[in-house]
Amino acid sequence: MERVEAESRAWFMQCRKCGYEISVWDYGGLRYRGAGTVYRLGRCRGCQKVSMLRVYQRSQPGSD
Repeated sequence: MERVEAESRAWFMQCRKCGYEISVWDYGGLRYRGAGTVYRLGRCRGCQKVSMLRVYQRSQPGSD
């Protein structure tokens, strides 16, 4: 479970309207063994609007 948390913290969601970013883990989600950039419909915690959130990996886990 620690690997799942670590990898989920390396993935971020970015609002296409205001640019607000939050890790997938902090948003309440899980992203494990994923690849590529995807878009998900969700409510931005920055501007509170529903929009397509870009989900992307900022850095590789364990590459610190």
